[in-house]
Amino acid sequence: MDLTNDLAAEVCRFARAHLFDPDPAVLHWLRDRGIQLWYTWSSGATSGGEGAERAVRIRAAEDGMGAWERARSEVIHSLPPSPPGSL
Repeated sequence: MDLTNDLAAEVCRFARAHLFDPDPAVLHWLRDRGIQLWYTWSSGATSGGEGAERAVRIRAAEDGMGAWERARSEVIHSLPPSPPGSL
């Protein structure tokens, strides 16, 4: 592992902490930065096999984040509507 991989994982952990924020802007920004860092990490692969292995890990992370988004959507859509005039 290296620093970029560790940083990507940490940024995605921060994103998960914002999963149920009313406004998903921070979640989406952190998620996108984490994925971007993983692609940066992957670009440093020194062989085809290493690059393929890193791509599998990135896809698994993206799939996991997709599951977060689906869970968020299910929870938000199951909540009763807010009363008029509430925040």
